[in-house]
Amino acid sequence: MPWARKHDKCVKCGTTETQHQARGLCTRCYEVDIGLRHKTRKRRFRRRIKFAIQSLDNLALEYWGRKMSLGDLAKKYNCTRQYVYKLLKQHGVPRRDKSSARTLAITEGKCSFTRTDEIGNESQVVLQKININKNFFKAWSREMAYVLGVIFTDGNIIPGRERDSKYKTPGSRLSIAQKEPELLEKVLSLMGCDAKISLGKQSLTGNPIHHFSIASEELYDDLLNLGLTPRKSRTMQFPKMPEPCVRHFIRGCWDGDGSVYLERVRYPRASYITGSPQFAEEMIRQLVNLGLRRARLHSHQTGHSFYFRFGTVAACTRLYHVFYDEVPNSMYLSRKFDRFRAIAVDHEGVLADEVILTLNQWTEPVDPIPVESRDWTPETTAQNPTRDVAGPKPFIPPSKTLTAPREKAVLAFPEPFTRTTLAELLAISPRHVDRIMQSRPIVANIYKLSRSKDVSSKNFNDGVRDLRGQVNKFLYGWD
Repeated sequence: MPWARKHDKCVKCGTTETQHQARGLCTRCYEVDIGLRHKTRKRRFRRRIKFAIQSLDNLALEYWGRKMSLGDLAKKYNCTRQYVYKLLKQHGVPRRDKSSARTLAITEGKCSFTRTDEIGNESQVVLQKININKNFFKAWSREMAYVLGVIFTDGNIIPGRERDSKYKTPGSRLSIAQKEPELLEKVLSLMGCDAKISLGKQSLTGNPIHHFSIASEELYDDLLNLGLTPRKSRTMQFPKMPEPCVRHFIRGCWDGDGSVYLERVRYPRASYITGSPQFAEEMIRQLVNLGLRRARLHSHQTGHSFYFRFGTVAACTRLYHVFYDEVPNSMYLSRKFDRFRAIAVDHEGVLADEVILTLNQWTEPVDPIPVESRDWTPETTAQNPTRDVAGPKPFIPPSKTLTAPREKAVLAFPEPFTRTTLAELLAISPRHVDRIMQSRPIVANIYKLSRSKDVSSKNFNDGVRDLRGQVNKFLYGWD
């Protein structure tokens, strides 16, 4: 193991026995260098003695009232910071702890370092104080659940060396890395944090990646209480939370490790991958509670990752409503929202959030077919059968590109049917329901089915089978 990341030995004394501290210096050389930085070349012993005798009364005022550091006092009175420290200790003036001193230094812009990129360009980086809502993870909310989902997938908590000696960082911190800065910006906005997003490279692939980190012991403890652990990928468990927060948490996870895509250009798919099978099983169970069918969990050949997916248009559309109904754009990744919405629009034929009707929801009655007489009823069609208004339609292959939203009239369906229930019953797309409602014989049979009292009877099942054949012949010209 090398002595330091960029140095094989101390650049000043050449030792490798003493631990590396910073800037290529061992602990001993670093302390000497710090002392020289705060010491002027011309030392005036008389002035130092004068300071020690006449300025002791103002020492506490300047150190605590004016918030001057040991280095500031040393430069003002032309002495070393060690001598100022000696005076503070000698006269019983309490010192700041390390945390307060570092916070003060960062606030005044005194903490900086030189960063060298791979090309060799050097840039001066000044550390800034990060402001954050420390109570964000103390109470459940939909914003908190969404951010927690992102952290469970793309985040990581790192304990400091005081908690675990294996780590070299001085304090505990939270870090999140993502390929797209949009997700990080929304997470920071929801958390009320002004941390800076940096651009780096992945260690394995070298691809660019955006990331930020927040050092906070309180934040670290809150995330531990919520079930998050260091090195969580294969051991994390689905956290317990209020039921209204579940869909927001899963959406955050999906924005991290989930995907939505078109397989072979035309078949919508939505999948999720994780390293913890227990986490995936519980997520599947929660999705079933939200109205989706149970998905099967698969394992990759290596056995290190597990995934499940939804492979039907109806399932992806349902997932769209679970994730995005009544959710502001500040709480989702736009790219995945656009894909889910395009699938839902192509499936339902109109804006997805305007189509879903509950089982007993009624709409303003609108005559779905152009008839001359307004007293037309299904019985008149049964007595006077006529040819379909629209006639058989030739089969048209699905388009490879998703269609744009189309405005359609709201139809009145016989109770208890709705657009969605008819589509599921007849195994067609909801956008085709409008077309079949233009056929009088089909509408007559739908009214007939709606009057059936026992949906499990043989007559009802035979009626559904005959209606499906009638619908297929009307839509596609199949016999």
